[in-house]
Amino acid sequence: MAQADKWSLPESEREGTRTRLANSILALAGAKGTKLSEDQALEEARAIERKAHTVAQVESRTTTGRRPDAETTQEYARKAGQLVTEAVERLVAGGASETATSSVEGVLDLRGDREFVTAETATELFKPVLDAGGSLRRAHDTRQCVCNPLAVPNR
Repeated sequence: MAQADKWSLPESEREGTRTRLANSILALAGAKGTKLSEDQALEEARAIERKAHTVAQVESRTTTGRRPDAETTQEYARKAGQLVTEAVERLVAGGASETATSSVEGVLDLRGDREFVTAETATELFKPVLDAGGSLRRAHDTRQCVCNPLAVPNR
């Protein structure tokens, strides 16, 4: 594990975790009588691992510094387990992957769990908008809000 400012796992460990998560998803869904393809399980595992890793990175920071790596790794495993359980329940019930979809032309569906949005997940969420010629840029300071008082309707 990196001993820098931010908790992280080496890519090789993350890839191994994704493989084990996919195997767990296949086994749990199979135990509940639902047959999944390996590709579908691996897609779910990638999304789960990415979200668990992001949660662990956020949880590793405290107001006084960093949590111990062992505690952060435990949070990573706990979150991954919770997400696997939720994914299997959803897949067994016949649900699809929890990603943003554009079911109606020009409408972006952002339903689903968005605990932490990283640059990577934001690009993924807004892919339909970006593909249509739009753009996505990072705000530098979210604390400043410039409002146009003429745009607010009178009551």
